[in-house]
Amino acid sequence: MMEGEGRVSLSDLTSWKDCSDVTDQLAADNFPNSQSQISFSVSENLNEKLYLWKGNAACLEVDCLILPINEVLLKETPFAIKICEAAGPGFENNLDDIIESGDIRTGTVCIGDSYNMACKSLIHVMEPRITDKFLTGVETAVHNCNRSAIQIATEQSHRKIAITPLYKTADKEIEMQMVNATLRTVRCCMCNLTTKLEAVILVVDDDQWELYTMLLPAYFPRSAQEAIRSFNLLPDCQVGKWGEVLYPDREIRITDLASAKDNDADASTSDSNSDTSDESIVPGNMNELSFTKMSGDHDEKRRHQLRMLTNDQMLRAQERIYRRLLRLARTNDLSPIAATNALYLSGEDHTGSPVVVLIAKYMNVPNLDLDQALLYFIHILDSIVDDKYSIVYFHSQSQKHNRVPQKFVRKAYDILDQRYKTNLKYLYIVHPTFWSKVFTLMFTTFSTNTIKGKIMFIKNIPQIYQFISADQIDIPPFILDHDMQTNPSIYPGMRNRSRTQRQPTVRRTYVNPYAVS
Repeated sequence: MMEGEGRVSLSDLTSWKDCSDVTDQLAADNFPNSQSQISFSVSENLNEKLYLWKGNAACLEVDCLILPINEVLLKETPFAIKICEAAGPGFENNLDDIIESGDIRTGTVCIGDSYNMACKSLIHVMEPRITDKFLTGVETAVHNCNRSAIQIATEQSHRKIAITPLYKTADKEIEMQMVNATLRTVRCCMCNLTTKLEAVILVVDDDQWELYTMLLPAYFPRSAQEAIRSFNLLPDCQVGKWGEVLYPDREIRITDLASAKDNDADASTSDSNSDTSDESIVPGNMNELSFTKMSGDHDEKRRHQLRMLTNDQMLRAQERIYRRLLRLARTNDLSPIAATNALYLSGEDHTGSPVVVLIAKYMNVPNLDLDQALLYFIHILDSIVDDKYSIVYFHSQSQKHNRVPQKFVRKAYDILDQRYKTNLKYLYIVHPTFWSKVFTLMFTTFSTNTIKGKIMFIKNIPQIYQFISADQIDIPPFILDHDMQTNPSIYPGMRNRSRTQRQPTVRRTYVNPYAVS
């Protein structure tokens, strides 16, 4: 646990379980009088995997090194200077690129190259700025940074990771609070990810050494006696599964309001003048709402983290998301989406490739669950995208409420796996308008350039028959009517043809073979 020279491997370090050179800073008769609501039991398995090391983090031969972005970039500490000197000039340029790329906020995690350092990979974390006014928020941010970084490391199959402090402060009291948050998070993450982690090394400097050696016995006790003696050092709080601090008083306040509304219904009726505003903001089903549990949009946070990964890592993450959606598509009841008849599998084109039909007018987007619609799209196409296929999109008579938002189109394109893009033979857009052409060309040019050459704009129905036989594609009557009205020159003598003589509307019954009866 002394500072090494050159490269330092795991065999050169002493685990926390076998560590004997840490000064015991707790009095033997210091028995617990704390009101702390948390405690940590003795775990030899975790103690064998934990290492506390004082030295240059750039020398550690580990799978992954977790570094704070701001501190390293500013180079105001000896730790940051050593990292930059060891990594080389390209490392600082990479950090500058990360900052200049935009959308970098506290908690952002991105994977980078290790350059000349001994580790195999780096995980950069945008650490929080320490401020006395918002210590609770800063503590939560430190927890989230450490947790996200460790989870990303295990997802990348890194089993030996080194963690540097993701905070910077000269205030000893604040530093103690941040160290508590760090050790608590590391302990809980190691418990939850114990099979994926072989070693966790806490890298500290001379100033941090004393505080870490004092607090580590509280979170990683090596004996029952050590757990008892260090119990007083634990903060008075409740923690969740991953070491996050829970604030039950906030949840109780919301629950009490909801209960009060139910229990005092008669009183509120008699005193409606004073309680009207309370009833409007405290619905009876408040306990069922997600915000009462302080939970955010975890999918959006995860998508933001994935955007910072490399291409190969992105493809693997994309594949995991797609498999999850495919499972949902095979088990959920998607009959309301199927009832719209907006998407269906038709026949085959002249080369024998399957044809999928999409009708814009049948999509009432404001009343349509787009996430369920995406699952139905996956349900229909997953079985055919292993080979070449085509999509015929009818833009005929569509209005503003039939148009899917561009943001959702981009989201769907990113989620669908590579088979959808590679094996798409043609995307036929029938009866396009000027703005639909502009949107398509801009979207394919700047977002999805791989399918730009596969798009064909079709002006009339006979033109689509050049690629797909009339008996292989089901076209609703209103589209044929629209085509006759907009292209009368190619339909001589058919203007007065009655609707009963035309092709009837195709009605399909959705049957989900995977649904649980």
